[in-house]
Amino acid sequence: MSEKHLYSKPLVELISEDYVLGYVLHYLGIDFYNYDEQTLEEVCRKHRIGPEMVFEGLRKLRSLEELSLAKVNAYPIELIIEYLKHSHYTFIKHKLPYIAGMIKDLPQEGGAEELQLVNDLKMVFPLFVEDFIQHVYEEEDGLFRHVERLRAAMKGDAQSVSALVRAAFQTKVQEFALDHDFHDDEMRGIREITDGYAISEKTPLHIRVIFSEMLDFERALQRHSQIENEILFPKALRLETQAYRQIANQRNFN
Repeated sequence: MSEKHLYSKPLVELISEDYVLGYVLHYLGIDFYNYDEQTLEEVCRKHRIGPEMVFEGLRKLRSLEELSLAKVNAYPIELIIEYLKHSHYTFIKHKLPYIAGMIKDLPQEGGAEELQLVNDLKMVFPLFVEDFIQHVYEEEDGLFRHVERLRAAMKGDAQSVSALVRAAFQTKVQEFALDHDFHDDEMRGIREITDGYAISEKTPLHIRVIFSEMLDFERALQRHSQIENEILFPKALRLETQAYRQIANQRNFN
């Protein structure tokens, strides 16, 4: 179905009807909140792109299949880790910069309550991003690397076996799981200053889109955490038990 009848609608009107369009436009180099009355066609002409590209990007974004937990569970552990690494990349390189950019560009205007919200977001969100990125890197350097080393040891890789032996088998998946539980609700502070992403009829479109993206990001984090808790950790625990037993048996034999 053609979207040509939408080309002549004001850009902000289209965004208010479908917030996801803002995400697509951002990666085409267009920040919707910089345009008040211009139509989609006018804005696209200014940026030398065809408006059809916007809707094609929207279709591609929505056609991405969200893998069910059953499908992810059927993957071998190395593919689950690659899937989680890809999610990390999407969070850090796409989602968070988009939200951070919108917050940075929030105008200092409105009533006292709205100004307080803007100032809180500009102060707290960068700190959240910094902490989140650090947590991601710690997870990849810790848990993910440990699992990769266990897999290599099971295949007879001498360097991996030696590293596990030198650590005296002190690295445990269970410890990573406990630390993960501690970090499970990373968005709590953001929810508190936004009153649970609450909006009203008077909430500006700019903030509506920010809250919508934050809520979408939180849902993605919850699903990401569910995959780790319900799928990755059980598989990693079984792998660890098998690898340590295999190494111990080989050392006893030798």
